[in-house]
Amino acid sequence: MVAVYVDKLASPLGLTQLQVRIFRVALLAAMGQVFLLVLLLVLMYFDLRGSSVAVSGTFLLLNIGLTWYSLKLGPGYYGWGYVLACFGGILVGMGFLINRLKNLIYLTFVRQPILG
Repeated sequence: MVAVYVDKLASPLGLTQLQVRIFRVALLAAMGQVFLLVLLLVLMYFDLRGSSVAVSGTFLLLNIGLTWYSLKLGPGYYGWGYVLACFGGILVGMGFLINRLKNLIYLTFVRQPILG
């Protein structure tokens, strides 16, 4: 909703077109970060700590590399490294989650301690 009306708010605030574009990219990045954090929360709920660390590490490495690359491309690409890192982390996390959910019943009962 904010992305639609940012043009009307830009001129009273004195924002340039470049700043408006960066703001829209930042909104997209914030949405990706929320999805990534919810995905990490679901992975931790199922006690998939290794997968959570792998997703976080993937996000970290992608964020470092893609942000560095987008900074080299210039102001028109600011923020896109973070957006792509978020969605890359989401793709890796969804792969882990889908794989684990296929074996959910098995994993649930195998992890139970045997009383004896």
